[in-house]
Amino acid sequence: MIPQVQNLTSGSENKDLQKIQDTSLEDLTETEKRVLTAMMVSESDREAIALSPIGERRFYQLKPKLMKAKEQIKTQLADKAWDNLIASVPKAARTLAKGLDQPSYKYQFAASKDILDRVLGRAVQRSEVRSKEAVTVLNINATPQELEGLKHPLSPLDAGDVNQSD
Repeated sequence: MIPQVQNLTSGSENKDLQKIQDTSLEDLTETEKRVLTAMMVSESDREAIALSPIGERRFYQLKPKLMKAKEQIKTQLADKAWDNLIASVPKAARTLAKGLDQPSYKYQFAASKDILDRVLGRAVQRSEVRSKEAVTVLNINATPQELEGLKHPLSPLDAGDVNQSD
């Protein structure tokens, strides 16, 4: 038998989740909140039903309402995670810059290259792929006939042949 969901968070995570629930999910009952929690931690409806304090029929009645709440919570959590990552950028940049002061040239070079790639962008990579049907150079596909046509520029006389009518 699978135990029912009680409270899956603790400490500061619980406070953050509580803020999210208070601001956007205040109209949910305690049972709906428990079902929502089960839906968030489960990989399937069957697993969520097993973790929920309700039966299958009631679960499927609540699911449309709770899916909206689930998406709202996921969006809010993703926004909070993104904010935390952005706040870490200066520290990460300082850590990357510390590589420039390493005694080994190998580490200095790697840090320098990484910094330049991030700030200026990576250098354009030339790629060339050949096959019997087409050639790709600098990500431009061309058949052998098209390549042969590029070897001979059009003359003004060739352009005149195209515009003539019978």
